[in-house]
Amino acid sequence: MSSDEFYTGLQAMAILEGDRPIILRGIGYTAVVDSYLLAPIYWFADAPITVLKLFNAPWWALTALVTSLTVRRSIAGTNGSRSLPVVAGALVWITPGALMVVSTRSYEAYGLLLLGIAVTQYVALRSIETAGTNRRWSYALGASAGFTFFLHPMTLTAFVPMLLVTTLQARRELRTYWIPVAIGAVATNLGFLAWNIKNSWLSLAVPPANDTYGNRLPRIFTELIPRGIGVMDLNGSWTLGWFSVAMYLAILVCAAIGALTLFARGWSGAVIALPALLIWPMLAGLSSTWFVADGRYAIVGFSQLVIVTVFGLHAVGQRVAAVLSSNTGQRVAHALPAAFAITWIIACAAVLSSIHAPL
Repeated sequence: MSSDEFYTGLQAMAILEGDRPIILRGIGYTAVVDSYLLAPIYWFADAPITVLKLFNAPWWALTALVTSLTVRRSIAGTNGSRSLPVVAGALVWITPGALMVVSTRSYEAYGLLLLGIAVTQYVALRSIETAGTNRRWSYALGASAGFTFFLHPMTLTAFVPMLLVTTLQARRELRTYWIPVAIGAVATNLGFLAWNIKNSWLSLAVPPANDTYGNRLPRIFTELIPRGIGVMDLNGSWTLGWFSVAMYLAILVCAAIGALTLFARGWSGAVIALPALLIWPMLAGLSSTWFVADGRYAIVGFSQLVIVTVFGLHAVGQRVAAVLSSNTGQRVAHALPAAFAITWIIACAAVLSSIHAPL
């Protein structure tokens, strides 16, 4: 157990005794929703450690499910393989690498923010399908993005690119898009806004950076993501040497191909591809991301990375099938995403023993 995990449990016990916090005290951000949800369990179960250790599992499971639904809707009406939603959901659920350990740590808001980003992605896709003319999806989009921001401000690096696409498409839909989205976002942040008004907008106080954006951006790609997805251990060593390097490069290449494939589909593809590309350079703009040692900040873009990588693998498989022009080629095309995912998971299993120390 780490001190961050103990805070979640101790805050839950304090809530049972009458404390009513809105965010973590002393830092001006990070909602304590997990502690509120944990408090009733503690009232019945007398604060067992096991419950605290497993508390994030439902959020990860739901994120895997929502990610699968997003991929399923994305391939509707296309020649996309029916296995793609399963592969994407499995990768999110198993979460190879340091993020697997994070999934077993009850850090306040981390599991929920992963789910919030996935839900916002799904809702943004549904909003795109209606071109911003469906008020219900517009309210849901504003509420999901707003609540995700309330959980942790760094999530804006994920949902702002989504909103950029949905807003560009629905730019003329004042009554069915702009107003509902704004209402949904404000409604889910009323407590956060009230807290900031009472505390002189403390959340706007930015801690001094330990380095520059130019230092942080390359470390996102050379340290944070590799640690997060399991090709690098916490000491900064490639887990399986050159094979891990090759695996990582293959993931990045497939992600780029997947993003291009999705962009070619218009608005519905761009709402997934643009966040997958912009999350990382935007994340490097946050001063706190100088800390990459345990890979935890990779959680912000993890589900988007999985989605575009799976789409890229499918695109590569389709190209292979076109070259081979045979039943064997078709089988290869359909099997490639699943085979690569299995290889990814097995290869990254080597890192677990080195990262299972307390984070």
